[in-house]
Amino acid sequence: MAETLYERMTKNIERGVENVLRLLIFWEKDDKRIGRAIRFIHYSFVFLFIAFYLFIHVYHPSYALLLIFFFIQLLIFAHHIICGGCVITNIERRLIGDQQCFIDPLLQLFHIPTTPDVSSPVFIMLSVLLMAILSLEVWSRTVLMWQQWFS
Repeated sequence: MAETLYERMTKNIERGVENVLRLLIFWEKDDKRIGRAIRFIHYSFVFLFIAFYLFIHVYHPSYALLLIFFFIQLLIFAHHIICGGCVITNIERRLIGDQQCFIDPLLQLFHIPTTPDVSSPVFIMLSVLLMAILSLEVWSRTVLMWQQWFS
């Protein structure tokens, strides 16, 4: 069966990202250890973004920081939609040899089986929901700022 353009594009993106990550983790040669290091960095960035979102709302409520956060999240969201999930998660799965995803502990909490066929669509659905909420927040704060400027 011939490979589609979409599959070739995704595979090339994955290969390029993996090569960059292997350059960054140059001291390690074992695929499983590289995969675990990538997973650690990947999860750390997720928690960093959650902390940054809380920082924007609790300690420094800045519209400019919210816009920066929104556009970063928009790029990540577009990456997830275009590539059919997170490329880094696919690299982690292949290197480590497991099928774990960031959303799996949440699925296990509700006794939902954690396979890539289940976790990827749920992850995309949650990404769409969170991006919609963030978009509504940015839109409402923009409208409020326009009202203050023009009233």
